[in-house]
Amino acid sequence: MINKNNILTDLFLNKEVDILIKKIKPVDLQDDLKQYAFAVLCEKPAEFIIELHNRQQLKFYLVKIISNSVFSNRSGFITQHKCNDHLELDHVVDVSNENDDYHYLIEKCIKETDRLYWYHQELLKLYAEHGTYRAVSEITNIPVKSIHNAIKKAKVKLKKEIWK
Repeated sequence: MINKNNILTDLFLNKEVDILIKKIKPVDLQDDLKQYAFAVLCEKPAEFIIELHNRQQLKFYLVKIISNSVFSNRSGFITQHKCNDHLELDHVVDVSNENDDYHYLIEKCIKETDRLYWYHQELLKLYAEHGTYRAVSEITNIPVKSIHNAIKKAKVKLKKEIWK
């Protein structure tokens, strides 16, 4: 039976994860970083972990946690260890599956965006271009809250259609 604990245990014992962690310098922080990253995963709801596992994206999520922990000067890990100047990554190993096809995913995303209602399409394009709801509001004279609601609705619909 698939459950959160089994999934996280398998991931913790995964050789690719060990290879990635071993690339962190200084060596004495490798175990701490691994423990920190898995503590972050353990705080996530079981449904979230199982869903990422089913979509084969849990390793990517773990790599993102590790890289954010190392490269962000405000991460909990850096704050705990106060070692931002000494922590390095030689390079991040690619833990992707050979079967991953990101071009297909991008094409599907574009196709689903084109199927959205025109209003949502335009707001998403403006949001992607300008980066904030406020900037889109200033361009369109639409209230920020309305833009937020429309973009949120569009994102939910896109995610639903893409991950069918």
